Amino acid sequence: MAFMDELKESMRRNKDIAAVFRIAMPGSSELLLVTNKDDKKKKDRITKTVLAILKKYPIVIKLDATDLNTLKNDPAACEKIIRKAELISGEMPDITIKQLNLKPFVIISYALTNLSQKQKMQLKRGLYGKKTTKKYKGKVYESSKDGALKQAKGRKLGKGSIMIPQAAADTIIQVLRSNSVAFEITDIWL
Repeated sequence: MAFMDELKESMRRNKDIAAVFRIAMPGSSELLLVTNKDDKKKKDRITKTVLAILKKYPIVIKLDATDLNTLKNDPAACEKIIRKAELISGEMPDITIKQLNLKPFVIISYALTNLSQKQKMQLKRGLYGKKTTKKYKGKVYESSKDGALKQAKGRKLGKGSIMIPQAAADTIIQVLRSNSVAFEITDIWL
């Protein structure tokens, strides 16, 4: 593509550019220009250069300019770059887990094949809790007890699979071990 070649060459010669990204989305495209410093005049000059190149080609592209410091403090922009962006020119900025607002979680996969039905129900109540409703002389009595998963602010992903915050993993592991359940742990950031 002649446009990209001309853009790469123009940006390569410009010392104020840290990186240029092309972000492709269904039905549209975006160019993100990242400058080394927060200088409005330099951003405007670079934007005008790119717009002059764009006028030569029958292309519609959204254009956005930012600087490295602003980019590093914008989790949405960092995530967009990591997930969807193609580096056209410059270097990929260092993006940390903190900048992406990621938190540590664990996925625990477990198997109940070697347990009796009584042990399976005990585990189910320990993990997911229990709720009972009884009617006596026309009145309804309800009682409930939260399970370890709800207390840990976790979530059931599917049959034999749960996700919980890393900090609460010990509680769930203790419930599984006390019921002699075979399990596997996978650490993730979410």
